[in-house]
Order: sequence, then C-alpha cells, then structure tokens
Amino acid sequence: MPVSSFIFMISLLVLIVSARFFTTAAENLGLHSGMSTFVIGVFIVGIGASLPELAAGVLACFSLPVFVAAAILFYLLTQDKKISPSEGMLFLVFYGFFISRAVVAFI
Repeated sequence: MPVSSFIFMISLLVLIVSARFFTTAAENLGLHSGMSTFVIGVFIVGIGASLPELAAGVLACFSLPVFVAAAILFYLLTQDKKISPSEGMLFLVFYGFFISRAVVAFI
C-alpha cells in the first residue's frame, strides 16, 4: 500500500507540473501568433475539458463489454425520463467499477 500511495503522489505532482507547462506553452504560442488572450483562454479551457472525455472514450473502446453494459443500463433506466436516487446510486457504482478497471489496466 505505501508503494501505491507513493506512485499516486508522484503521478499527481507530475500531472500538476505538466499542466502548468502546457498552459504556459499554449499561452506563449498564442501570444506569439497574435491571438487575443480571450481566444487563448477559450482554447486552453476547451482542451482541458475535452481531453478527459477523450481519454474516457478511448478507455471505453478498450473495455467494450463495460461500455456496452453501461449503455444498456442507461437506456433501460431512463425510459421513464427520470432517474431515481437508487438508479443514480447504481450509476455511481457502475462508474466506480469502470474507473477501477481502467486504473488496474494501466498498473
């Protein structure tokens, strides 16, 4: 367990430092090409919001049975156009299962 905690802390540190380098480099690149600071900010926020979704989509492709099961579950539970608290909890459990499989796949 201590090794996992150490790896987690190092990964978090690398993520924070690399995010800072990315945003600084993107800002400098935009300023050198004559873009306004608003456009640069929108670009960085857009990339920051889209990359996690892209990563989840790629992971879903590699774990196709989990993705298909989640899609079927979503379809079946939303037929009445409402999600009850128990259905929401089921979605959270399923999401936790998906994330844990993704983490285990990368370890």
